[in-house]
Amino acid sequence: MAKRPTLWNRADGERYRAEAERAAAGQIARRDGVPIAESLDEIWPRLPPAERLVMEYLLLVGSPTVVSLHNDGFLDPLVDKGLLQKPIGVASVFLNYHDTTYDVPPAVWTALNANRARFLPATPEELERLRARARERLKDEIRVFEPRTGSAGR
Repeated sequence: MAKRPTLWNRADGERYRAEAERAAAGQIARRDGVPIAESLDEIWPRLPPAERLVMEYLLLVGSPTVVSLHNDGFLDPLVDKGLLQKPIGVASVFLNYHDTTYDVPPAVWTALNANRARFLPATPEELERLRARARERLKDEIRVFEPRTGSAGR
């Protein structure tokens, strides 16, 4: 009885493993927002004022998390652009009837904080005016936990 030729060999195994690891690393990078963080300079100027205000407010108060009712669709454009993420594994029925947390992806949050001067006004007076305007404009749409001191990390 002749031995059947194998279709799998060591070189194929190494190549398969390398491709699988590369694909997994790409998925992790996308989940963490790396491609979005790398293109913030193109995305930011095109944000409509309401979307930019949400992101500026989060950056200003140092919180990467916002709470909002999902079914009003207020944050959907930011989710579509990759600037916010919905919680993973929460059923859409739950999302439609309850407040939901949205997070800025880690790489995007890091990039925003590393380049605060590009994304926020420069003077303390301008920052305070932005904070007051954002609170007033967004008070019925979102809730943000404001840490008492400094910029919050992940």
